Amino acid sequence: MDENTKYIDGKTKYRGVRIRGESIQIDFRYKGIRCRETLRMKPNATTLRTAGNLLGKINTDISMNNFNYTDYFPNSKKVEVFGGFLKTNMTVTEALDWWWEESKPTHHNTARTMEGYINNHIKPGIGNIYLSDLKTSQVSKWIKSLSLSASSKNSTLTPLRQMYEEACSEDLVEKNIMLNVKSFTREKKQKNALKINEINQLLDHIKVIDAQAYYQFAIWSGLSTGEQLGLKWADINFKNRQVNISRMLVDNIETTTKNSYRDRQIELLSPSIHALYKILPDKYFDNPTKYESEFIFKNPNTQNVWRLEAISDHWTKALKELKISHRRPYETRHTFASLMVTACLPDGWIRQQMGHANMEMLSRIYGQWHKDPEKVVNFVLKNTRDGNNGAQFNKLFLDLHEPNWAESLKENKCESINYGQAWILS
Repeated sequence: MDENTKYIDGKTKYRGVRIRGESIQIDFRYKGIRCRETLRMKPNATTLRTAGNLLGKINTDISMNNFNYTDYFPNSKKVEVFGGFLKTNMTVTEALDWWWEESKPTHHNTARTMEGYINNHIKPGIGNIYLSDLKTSQVSKWIKSLSLSASSKNSTLTPLRQMYEEACSEDLVEKNIMLNVKSFTREKKQKNALKINEINQLLDHIKVIDAQAYYQFAIWSGLSTGEQLGLKWADINFKNRQVNISRMLVDNIETTTKNSYRDRQIELLSPSIHALYKILPDKYFDNPTKYESEFIFKNPNTQNVWRLEAISDHWTKALKELKISHRRPYETRHTFASLMVTACLPDGWIRQQMGHANMEMLSRIYGQWHKDPEKVVNFVLKNTRDGNNGAQFNKLFLDLHEPNWAESLKENKCESINYGQAWILS
């Protein structure tokens, strides 16, 4: 018979294979139950032979006690009857989709970033390979071929590592090949905090008050960009000079903080309080509840919360006009940490302010020691003693009544400090 031969409903020469209209049905027994499954293939000599071979493989797996209904018919109603076992012959793409459904990060920005690595790199690169067939050497060769930084390559491997770990725990694969895939060594980026003589110079040069207040608050609070943009007036306790951090704003989408330890209460140094007063709504204290749900840092041109691009323009323009070396606006966070470290504020207090889980981030990334700590202490004191909370914060520094406090600082004897390389002051 040729391909144009009309196949009619009924039995075929392959036992258990029947023609049903424009489809093929196979018939077998599993765990004492008769099972009929329809294959969406138009009957002809080739497809009938394929169906016969498939049925033969199914019967072999059943006899060897290796049959998994989901492997063959993942969308069948019979899957529920036989327990809904996980499909074991998944491709990498199918496995990632399975893992993502249960393990998608709750934090919006983290989920969006990870999903980008999955859809833009993993699936197009190795997504069509069966999970059980993928080799360590294939992953290593593929990841090396990507035109990404070492950091981005490591981030791309993260969902793959997590998925394989889960697949192993569910017995979808015999071993975790990702354990042998090496991470890339990231080039350590030098942080570029503002020097103390640049701080007020930069702030004074930003003429748009709302933008000036934004950066003044950022430098003297140490908040991340998302945390600061997510602040509402209800979060500020002017009486106690404190702020509650409980949300972030990422791409103008309100979300939770990255981790539970990032939910915290921080102290406000007086420069950050002054920044808030610059943009405080008229007659705010007559009825504070009226403004509770409003975001604090807003673009005066739109009255909407600042978009990152818009607020960054003021920063970049000021740096250029002042001929200060360019750095990201995020360096305000590093500036705060370095000032506090050099002024010998307690490590635990700085960690709490910045929302770090432990001291590692402070010592490894953020804390830079200044070669002229006396100058830094005087600068910080000058900027923080003003205001109702000034005396409280002075107590957090070294006991300035000790006659040798300056000498101790110069010799780097502050017990709580053992960080980073010097920050050269001009």
